[in-house]
Amino acid sequence: MKVTCIGTGSSGNCFYVESELGTGVFFDAGCPPTKILDLGISIANKPFYVTHEHGDHAKYALELQDKYGAIIYCSDLTFDALNLCKKCSVQRLKDFYPKKKCYVQGIKVIHNAADPCAFYADIDDERMLYIADAGSPPELPEDIAPDVLIVEANYTPKRMAGNAEKSDSMLYVSGRVSSGVGHLSAREAAQLIEPYLDYADLIILFHQSENNFDYTEYYNDMEISDTFKAKAQFAKPGMTWNSIPF
Repeated sequence: MKVTCIGTGSSGNCFYVESELGTGVFFDAGCPPTKILDLGISIANKPFYVTHEHGDHAKYALELQDKYGAIIYCSDLTFDALNLCKKCSVQRLKDFYPKKKCYVQGIKVIHNAADPCAFYADIDDERMLYIADAGSPPELPEDIAPDVLIVEANYTPKRMAGNAEKSDSMLYVSGRVSSGVGHLSAREAAQLIEPYLDYADLIILFHQSENNFDYTEYYNDMEISDTFKAKAQFAKPGMTWNSIPF
């Protein structure tokens, strides 16, 4: 599976994944279409799976739908919140690519949004898990076996606690992020991914906070295994990975 990070963080999140057979799917729509096109990736008539309605994940959903013919898939309440003109709830990806073996399953997460979800996708027998904003690690189906995991790791606890002591505004941000309906810490992301570590081909951590994520703290965290640290990679806009080179 080929994975391209279009954008990550509060300025906009979007990933493009493509199977070895060339089946392409986008996850989240928080980046302008021009940013996608500049990377040489076609948009027209491709599906976008949007986790929730917040701007850094969905700001360009309507533009992608209206101007580029993209199909937006999301939960019913996310659809209502975005005022989309064509209702396409989370459903089987094979309905979009009928001649290929494709499936996307929505997974409920807790976040301060209308009806947020994560996605588990099987694209031409290549499996991936995408988890964006989640206030706590979601309950994952027992039968999933992702080859690729793209999971938010928003903050490290000590850095955020230190920032919270500096001002009332930072204290508010800290409370919101760690409230249980905010974001996953790096430690929570690692613990969530650990059961899949032995057979996962690629682990990508994204959505790091500029203020509340400390890379030194992450690498020194004894509750995150060295095996995980050696395998996980951090996303940056424009980065591309091949879990199975082709």
